[in-house]
Amino acid sequence: LISFISLAGQSVSLAGSKSGITVIARRLAKIREDFPTWRRYIYFPTLLWFNASDAMLAALPLIGMTAAAGVIYGGPLAFWCLLACYVCYLSLDLSCALIFPWDCLLFEATLLGLFLPATSPLPYLEAVAAPAPALASAYRLLIVRVMLGFGKQKFIGSRKEDLAYLKSFLVNQPLLSPLGWYAQKLPVWALRGGVLFMFFAEIPAPFFAFFPGPLSVVFAASTAFLMIGIQAMGTFGYFSLVTICCCIPLL
Repeated sequence: LISFISLAGQSVSLAGSKSGITVIARRLAKIREDFPTWRRYIYFPTLLWFNASDAMLAALPLIGMTAAAGVIYGGPLAFWCLLACYVCYLSLDLSCALIFPWDCLLFEATLLGLFLPATSPLPYLEAVAAPAPALASAYRLLIVRVMLGFGKQKFIGSRKEDLAYLKSFLVNQPLLSPLGWYAQKLPVWALRGGVLFMFFAEIPAPFFAFFPGPLSVVFAASTAFLMIGIQAMGTFGYFSLVTICCCIPLL
């Protein structure tokens, strides 16, 4: 829901026929030339093949918002609402470039969510059945891949001097928060401590997921604490929230 609300104000500006940065109708026409057979629908799946108008670009996030509200409410239609969310989000991938790690995480978490049992309608919070054990393992593997990926990007090839990484990152990140501004003023030794905690949460801790019990809880707690810190220091949309949600199967 949060992601669709964000995309509602961007979809036409990014890919619309008049003011779009990359006009999706032209891009689809070029793809149609390069992939004249059914392959284009497999390689570039989107409902925009059938209608690439500005109205369709504006409608997809609105449909997604409505479907997401249905998922939150729960009940027998929740599965179909979640499927509609996935199709709408997939349809916006080509036009809105949903390629950031949190977009990819939301794609995979939603696809796995289609195999979860339905939830009862609000105000009841329970599921109507227990989930398949394999789904817990799939979600565990997903969060392991995400955290190890971030760790690999940050720490492979790093040097001792890079322990002051947060000194520059905090002021160069997008939409720095007031708390992040003040955190950047902390002594270098304190910021080094933050980098070391980040190293723990992103390199050794993900392997704890393969040991259900206290160790996997440590991984979940360190990930959640890191996500809360990231969100407090800057503005990363739903990134921290969706990552914390994916930690639930670790508990």
